Amino acid sequence: MVKIQPENSEKYVKRVLNLLLKQYVLNWLGESQYRSTFKLSEAVNFCGQHKMELIKYHVDSLLEEEKNLEYVYEKIIDFKEFKDLLNYLAPCDFDTPESTLLEILRKHDQITIVEHKENDRFKYCLGD
Repeated sequence: MVKIQPENSEKYVKRVLNLLLKQYVLNWLGESQYRSTFKLSEAVNFCGQHKMELIKYHVDSLLEEEKNLEYVYEKIIDFKEFKDLLNYLAPCDFDTPESTLLEILRKHDQITIVEHKENDRFKYCLGD
């Protein structure tokens, strides 16, 4: 994980969560080596509570090494669904969880969206 200067601010929390989310999104897309498309709304709904619990667990386990993450953990402890995290990370109040996830995917170094099909279905490829 990339070292981030500790600070108890929203900006710090969002940077840490974006780094973790990029790692998880790459892992989740890579789990299905036979699938190269996804529907945006299904991707958000599929992640649901289970994926949010994984992220909370990850942050909690990192607390042992990095006490500065306590502020991050306090922010996400009440998030129930993956949508809650995406809403929190949204750059604007009017952004949807789907648009936030799409923006994260577009900015990811190892994920390339190659085609936007009908019904918000996206074709992607994973890079090195």
